[in-house]
Amino acid sequence: MAQIVYELGFRYACEAFPTAGGVVAFLTELEARLWVRRDLSWVYPWARTPEVLRHEQGHLDIAEVYRRLLLETLRGLRVEGRTPGEAILRLGERAREIFREVKERMDRAQSLYDSATAHGKDPSAQHEWERKIASWLQDPSLAP
Repeated sequence: MAQIVYELGFRYACEAFPTAGGVVAFLTELEARLWVRRDLSWVYPWARTPEVLRHEQGHLDIAEVYRRLLLETLRGLRVEGRTPGEAILRLGERAREIFREVKERMDRAQSLYDSATAHGKDPSAQHEWERKIASWLQDPSLAP
């Protein structure tokens, strides 16, 4: 009936400084982006109803929850190494690992949402999920 396609990504800049025990690398800039792929998103004309569109908006809102969670999780990330190069390399590896973990959580939440709401066909479940999503937007740490 409909599908919204989006992409989640992040970029960062970092620096490394010597410490008493080696070198520490940390993020100096951080951006997490969520964008809709309009070229891949679609809805059948007969399915362009408020209910279907509201369900698809829920998918986008869930993705936004995890974009915010990604930012929260990456902020303050610090990694140690023996050299600046090693510390920066380890920081990048850890940032990508966090991204994968957050994305896996997001993908599971998206599947649960579709399953629990019967792809938006169960109005009661849809309403309950909209309530949950709204609370997660306020506090992304509450998201599954």
